[in-house]
Amino acid sequence: MENRTSCKGCEERHVGCHIDCEVYKAYRANLDKEKEARIQAQKVNDVIDDYTVKRIEKTKKALRRMKAQKRKGKK
Repeated sequence: MENRTSCKGCEERHVGCHIDCEVYKAYRANLDKEKEARIQAQKVNDVIDDYTVKRIEKTKKALRRMKAQKRKGKK
């Protein structure tokens, strides 16, 4: 993972410098945009995953019912 900030080696670096540093503010804004994009993409994946899980559960339930009916028919 590469460090995309220019903080390392910065001669103006001091405690609390991120408050005033325009370079860091631009970096942070870009990082926040990327994070929001990942969150939105994950929300889409979660919806698909929830749907898939529900379909699997419904199918398993139907298969259990069919097996139970076959057992009753054999007796």
